[in-house]
Amino acid sequence: MLPSNCNYYTIYTRAHGLSEFFSLDTTAPLCHENDETNIGKCFQKTPMSNHHPTLFEDSLPIKVEAVLAMYPLHSLTKSGKVDPIRIERRNQDGQLDLLWQVSPSEGYGSPGILSYQLDNLVINRRIYESGKPVPAVIKLGSLRELCEELGMEASGQNAALIKQALARNASATITCKLTYRTHDGKESELEQVFSRYGVIFSGKKLPNGEKADGVYVLLNSIYHHFLSEVMFRHLDVGYMKSLGQPSAQRWYEWVSYRMHGAISQGNSQVTVRYSEFCECAPLKRQFKDKSFYNQMGAIHKPHLKSGYLSKVGFTKITDSQGATDWLIHYNVGIRARNEYHLSKRREAARNEEQVKIGTAVKGLLPGEIGAMSSALESDGVVNKNTRRKIKRAEK
Repeated sequence: MLPSNCNYYTIYTRAHGLSEFFSLDTTAPLCHENDETNIGKCFQKTPMSNHHPTLFEDSLPIKVEAVLAMYPLHSLTKSGKVDPIRIERRNQDGQLDLLWQVSPSEGYGSPGILSYQLDNLVINRRIYESGKPVPAVIKLGSLRELCEELGMEASGQNAALIKQALARNASATITCKLTYRTHDGKESELEQVFSRYGVIFSGKKLPNGEKADGVYVLLNSIYHHFLSEVMFRHLDVGYMKSLGQPSAQRWYEWVSYRMHGAISQGNSQVTVRYSEFCECAPLKRQFKDKSFYNQMGAIHKPHLKSGYLSKVGFTKITDSQGATDWLIHYNVGIRARNEYHLSKRREAARNEEQVKIGTAVKGLLPGEIGAMSSALESDGVVNKNTRRKIKRAEK
């Protein structure tokens, strides 16, 4: 039986197995269930002193484009019904400022969870490793290799699922109107109807006339040009893969950009609006307290456990239509801080190497591996498995 002064956050932490990571600050005022507007302020969630998360064991940091990734493209629901994806923003005069719409192919269907993981765990990594300028034709590997990379058994059935998921990605049409900043600081506009890439399977003809020795993606001209000028940002696809749960992966992809921005400005907290995250995930929006805490608790749990977040707070509000909404306050954890500082070190090493060799850097540098090792050792969290991985990569 929970005590009468126990608020929803306490229920949230107990329900999701987080009590071992938090201690209650008894100097903070207690908050009753009927006083939910300041839930995020009533309890201080502080890490227990004996909890020290292991960091970067599966780290695989890359850079991904920083604009389209903020908008939804895949349906991450496991239920049969797929809601249409459309976001629009209008100014005070009613003119369209922003439009984002995804139209899936009737023949192939909507891009789902496997399509999402192929895009974010495989294709984004290949784009990064291809170096600059980004080539128009990029090899992903064989279907067997793709199965193994995604942690799937290499079988004919799974190969067919991967082919279907790639086809769903390739056939989804994006209609958008948005502005973004290029890597040289200029403002540009993307107002187009396009798909991002085509897929060429093994044995089929490549644009140069040769036979494909694996699965390739052929970047469409609009997307290819966009990638040539857009700003890229850091993302750890190794950590992302370790999360397993698609909604937790999407949360990391969406929030990490804000986390790095906060750290760069010397801030330790990021606040997001729940309704905005639901729109951009996409995620079914909840309006009842218990449903909201259960939904977000499952998403927050692995990030709290890993040390990416140090604590989470909530403030209950209403949106412009009078519907229930929440502000979610995220305190930066040790993993997020290490990820940011490691990415800056890595970027400096890549820039130095590029100047030295006079051409674009492809793949990972030995110096990046060293930077990972020194970052881990400085925090005293290198274990035997991590050292083995670093030594293998250095050979």
